[in-house]
Amino acid sequence: MDTNCINLRKAVPALNELERLDEQGIIQIAATPEMLVDLERDKSPHAEQRREKARLLHEQIHNESTKPIPPGSSEKTLEDPITREKVKRGLLRWLQILFPSGSPNENMADDILHVLIHRGWERDIFVTMDTDLLNRREELKKLGVIVCTPEEALQRVRDHISS
Repeated sequence: MDTNCINLRKAVPALNELERLDEQGIIQIAATPEMLVDLERDKSPHAEQRREKARLLHEQIHNESTKPIPPGSSEKTLEDPITREKVKRGLLRWLQILFPSGSPNENMADDILHVLIHRGWERDIFVTMDTDLLNRREELKKLGVIVCTPEEALQRVRDHISS
């Protein structure tokens, strides 16, 4: 989920429903570390509440999906220098594909990093209201990421449940 989908005031009905499905264990909403970084820059009146909600989402996914890595395992973490270097190369490749005519602004580069982490976690759908990302959904789909609005994501979940 993108930072702009922290639904603190419950103003977006589709996000309300996605959160309800998450609470019921039907879906799982994930907050990447990049979301937490984004929110540290937030100076809005409700910034602390948004940070707390994101922290809870991040802890929930981190606690459920992170297991100790057994010695000799090929599984790596971002603390591993080789893995970190691979992520950097992946980010550069994505930026070249998504912005063939030049560099994105800093905000867009942060968004792409957020999506890259999301993909690395093998999440199904990246939910956002960011028009820059939504406008690049075809390119992102070619890179293995499905980008949807909250309403589109909810419809995909409903379709999956009913099939």
